[in-house]
Amino acid sequence: MFESAYLKIDRAKKHVHDLQTLLHKYANAARIEFEPEGRFITVYVDPKVEVDSALVIGDAAHNLRSALDHAYWELLGIDTGGKQPKGATLPIHCDGTGESYEGSIKGIKKATPSIREDTIKLLTSLEAYGGWDNRLCALHSLDIGDKHKLLTTVFSITSLRECIVIKPDGTREPWRRLGTFFFNKVDGSAVITPFDKGDRFDIHSKPQPALNILFGDIEYLDIQNVMTGFVILEREVRSVLKRMETMLERRGGTMGQGS
Repeated sequence: MFESAYLKIDRAKKHVHDLQTLLHKYANAARIEFEPEGRFITVYVDPKVEVDSALVIGDAAHNLRSALDHAYWELLGIDTGGKQPKGATLPIHCDGTGESYEGSIKGIKKATPSIREDTIKLLTSLEAYGGWDNRLCALHSLDIGDKHKLLTTVFSITSLRECIVIKPDGTREPWRRLGTFFFNKVDGSAVITPFDKGDRFDIHSKPQPALNILFGDIEYLDIQNVMTGFVILEREVRSVLKRMETMLERRGGTMGQGS
């Protein structure tokens, strides 16, 4: 049950894993320049990371959105005996209201009379219409946005491994995750300074940056971290499929493979 939908989810997870590998590659290749007296460090990351990452993010979002459509198509096939309407896609109305969304569900019933009443109730209960922190709308918005332009991303440094800071009294301490420093989109640079007055970086240390990536512009989801966001979106997609499976079980259907 819903085999192709779960394959799409697996493909989305692979894209997210590839994104982590991509960020690691660009972080390892970053150029680091010390101010002569160690008062700050400038980290340069190849600006191509923005395009490469946006492409991977778009692929991941598309596969998660497609998983919903694959499952919905299969569900309609069960209801209609394999006579699904052309172009059927799980209804998500990001710019709509609850009233307009329910109206669209009624339109599905009118266009496809053989659709089961429990399917209509399930679709209505998803509440996939505009509103803050609506995860289905967030996923749909990402997928639609990627069809027209590259998704906007924001990069930051979350830590500098193997970096040493020298205190005013000469004490040497490891400098790790003490904040977030964002990159300049023009030249891919981020300027990092110690937090305590009088501290300076050891210009002989060889720090290794760790990169983080944020959604530059995402609606309907109160999560900006890309990795965390995809965990949440995948969980939401699986939840929808699980609800479909549970409904079919009540009809006497077969349990799906997702877990």
